[in-house]
Amino acid sequence: TVAYSNGEYGALKTWKFIKHLGSGTESDPYRISTGAQLAYLAKVINEEIGTYYDKYYELTNSINLNGLEWDPIGCYYFGSGDSDYSDNRTFRGRFNGNGYVVSNFKITTPKQSYYQYFGLFGYQYGGTITDIGVEDFVIDITSDAPVSAGGLVGDCRGTITNSYATGNVTATSS
Repeated sequence: TVAYSNGEYGALKTWKFIKHLGSGTESDPYRISTGAQLAYLAKVINEEIGTYYDKYYELTNSINLNGLEWDPIGCYYFGSGDSDYSDNRTFRGRFNGNGYVVSNFKITTPKQSYYQYFGLFGYQYGGTITDIGVEDFVIDITSDAPVSAGGLVGDCRGTITNSYATGNVTATSS
């Protein structure tokens, strides 16, 4: 298990760090082995709209996030009013957990007010998530807007196979 530390994320300046560990194709997926790389995946999915859609990712070992506040991978779905979906920040790739576990994270404070979907992955739109466990997490969200939360995925509009989540989820919308 690789532990994530606060300083580790700040060391990642560009996506090239992960590109060197794969090309994002089916035969050469981006390989993720640290909490920092997983957090950076969330960052680029949530901020670089469309750039990393349809890419392939895989875990190479279990990751312990040491109780840190987690920013979901794929945080926002604008809906049918945006006909080209240009503002969607959803996970659409193919993620293979290879039987590994991501553990020990919390989500209690949304990074942005428009975040509505909470889990390791917030909003999955198409794509696949396979062979991953998510354990020992706490999601406790209260929002003025509607919310959707789950340990692995907050809202799934794709395919999940051979995966599980065990932890605590409380989501309240006022």
